[in-house]
Amino acid sequence: RQIVFSVGIRADWDRLIQDVLVQPRLAMNWVPAGDGRMKFTVTWGEHYQPVNLTLFGQGSDQSRIDAFFNSSGMAQGAPVVSAFLIPTTGLTQQRSFNTTVQWDERILKQTYVGAAYILRDGRDGLAWESLPSGAFILRNHREDRFESGEIWLRHTFNERAEIFFNYVRSSATSNQVLDPTLTSLFLSPQQQGPLLWDAPNRIISRGWSPLPIWQLLGSYFAEYHTGFPFSVVNDQQQLVGGANTRRFPTYFSLNLGLEKRFYFHKHEWAIRVSSNNITGHNNPIAVVNNIDAPDFLTFSGGHDRSFTARLRLVTQH
Repeated sequence: RQIVFSVGIRADWDRLIQDVLVQPRLAMNWVPAGDGRMKFTVTWGEHYQPVNLTLFGQGSDQSRIDAFFNSSGMAQGAPVVSAFLIPTTGLTQQRSFNTTVQWDERILKQTYVGAAYILRDGRDGLAWESLPSGAFILRNHREDRFESGEIWLRHTFNERAEIFFNYVRSSATSNQVLDPTLTSLFLSPQQQGPLLWDAPNRIISRGWSPLPIWQLLGSYFAEYHTGFPFSVVNDQQQLVGGANTRRFPTYFSLNLGLEKRFYFHKHEWAIRVSSNNITGHNNPIAVVNNIDAPDFLTFSGGHDRSFTARLRLVTQH
C-alpha cells in the first residue's frame, strides 16, 4: 500500500511520581511510486522521560559548607550552606513531544539520498533551582528544545565499496541549563542557554574500498563538529557571563584502516591495522573554567594519534 497510518498508545506507572503516564503515538509512511524508490515518513509522539535516580539521590546526600577568603586570608561574608531539597508532593514526570519528518530516495541504481527534520520539545523537566538561603530545590520548570535538519548521501559501488556523507545542522537549548551537584556547584540562579551537548554543525563521512595492492581493503571514518559549550565561574563558584557561552575547540578526527584477508590451515583470517585520529588533531575534553585561576582556559585530555592491530577468524571450512 502506498500510504500506511499507525496509531498507538502506551501507559506506564511511575512509582516515584505515583502517577499513570499515558503516551499517544502517530506515524505515517507514504511510498508514492510502485517501485519503492522513494519513501516519506512523518511521526509524532509524546514520550515521558525516566526519572534520573541520581538526581533524586542528591536530596538524601550531605550538605556542603563553603567559606570564602580574600588574598590576605580574611573571611569574605558568611559561609554558604548548600543542600538539595526534594518536595514530598507536586512533582510531575518530565516529558517531550517528538516530531520527525524524513524523506529517503534512490536517485540512481546504487545512489541513495535523504533528509530529515527532528523536533524534540521537552516539558516539565526536573532541575535544581537556587533559594535565597543557599539551598537548591527540585522543580518542574525546565523546558528543553532540540531541533535539527539533516541530509545524507550514500553510494554503493559494489559489495565491497561504499561511501557515505552526512551533515547535521542542529540546536539544543534549555531555559535551565545549570546542573549543580555537591562536587560542582553553581552559586547562581538558573539561566537559559545551549545544552552541554549542543553542536550546531556536524559532518560524518565513512567509506571502504578494495585497493589495487596485495588485495587490501581500505576504510576511513571522519567526523567534524562544533566544540561543545561550557560555563565560566570565579573563585566563589558564581557564573561569569552567560551560561554555556564559551566553547571547546572544534573537534575533528580521521581514522584510517587497512585489512588483509588470507587463508591459513583451511581457515580464512583477516588482519587489520588502523590509526585513530591520524592527523593528531587536538580534541580536548577538559578545561580550566575558573576565571581567577592562573591557567584559565587551559584545555586538556582527549585522544592523541593511536594505532591498533586486530586478527580475527572470518570463516571456518
